[in-house]
Amino acid sequence: MKKKLLSCALAVVMLLGGFMLPASMPLTDLFGIEVSAAVSDFTYTVNSDGNTVTITGYVGSGGTVKIPSTIDGKIVTKIGYCAFWNCYGMESITIPNSVTKIGDSAFGNCHNLASIKIPGSVTVIDKYAFASCTGLTKAIIGNGVTSIGDWAFNFCISLESVTLGNSLKSIGSMAFWDCEKLKSIKIPNSVTKIGGDAFSWCKGLTSVTLGNSVKSIGGGAFSTCEGLKSIKIPNSVTSIGDGAFFECLKLKSVKIPNSVTSMGERVFQECRSLEKVTLGNGVKKIHDYDYVGVPSLKSIKIGSGVKSIGNNAFVDCTRLISITIPNNVTSMGDYAFGWCDGLKTASIGNGVKSIGSGAFISCKNLTSVTIGKSVESIGFQGFCACESLKAITIPDNVKRIGSLGV
Repeated sequence: MKKKLLSCALAVVMLLGGFMLPASMPLTDLFGIEVSAAVSDFTYTVNSDGNTVTITGYVGSGGTVKIPSTIDGKIVTKIGYCAFWNCYGMESITIPNSVTKIGDSAFGNCHNLASIKIPGSVTVIDKYAFASCTGLTKAIIGNGVTSIGDWAFNFCISLESVTLGNSLKSIGSMAFWDCEKLKSIKIPNSVTKIGGDAFSWCKGLTSVTLGNSVKSIGGGAFSTCEGLKSIKIPNSVTSIGDGAFFECLKLKSVKIPNSVTSMGERVFQECRSLEKVTLGNGVKKIHDYDYVGVPSLKSIKIGSGVKSIGNNAFVDCTRLISITIPNNVTSMGDYAFGWCDGLKTASIGNGVKSIGSGAFISCKNLTSVTIGKSVESIGFQGFCACESLKAITIPDNVKRIGSLGV
């Protein structure tokens, strides 16, 4: 019907003879006719059911592109692998409500695509679907989408706004990696999994709201989100991966709920503004180097589930004033609190059996230490160069003190 209307319009122009259209005025403005991409602009394959099709390619001229809901009487249900890949000329795209899946790399590298609205009919956004769409500024993801694939929006460096639908369950690894202009993200209550590096390198991200069904936060999920100032981890979370908040330079305070039973290594390493950490009772271990590069740390509360403190765990935490090691901790690694210049008091609980080499080396302002009755060994240089420490009581249970241990 639209083709017929356009033909009629052209006929009118011919009848007008000498009448000339302004060079900048398209027929759509003159006659109010909507001209969308012709069916011939798309290549497709018929799906196995014989009634639906998958868009496999686009050969049109770009600009404003509207995908038809039917082709040759068959319903368009999928946008296939690389269907619009490298379509530099495309500025906008309308996806019909018939589509249920956006395939792998479907719109990748479409540099001039400015915004995208995913209709509610779509349930899956596959990996790389909008990767490297460097001009994309806004994405609205419909309420039908249940999963966003790995790398789906990675390197969308102009993306400022993302709205996630309320049926979403999982966000894939590196899904929004290096979306450096993204300012805030609200994870809906339906989401249970945030993949590794999902929002890594989103340097402009200042606000994150985690829904109350999130169970796992993948390794590096929010790493190098330099603008992130606070994060509230809900009680639904049971696991936090390695380096999940690594180098979040403005993060100041974190509370890990009791629900977290698996906490990876170096989760808050290089968080240089972090002042306060509360570890829930489900956390079992403080790993090697966990708080290296956190000179601002003033206090840490160690939960009742922690059994060990790793090597160099708090090395150079120069603003840490006091530390209480609860009775549940059984071992302290080498240099665990080494060079904590601001540390004044340390209380080591009755569960600790070994204090590692250099555990408190060069804690120059340390004046008071209480060592629990269960300690059996103090490692080499355990309290070496603690120049303000005037006296220390060694329990009867201690069997070995390394050279320069005290």
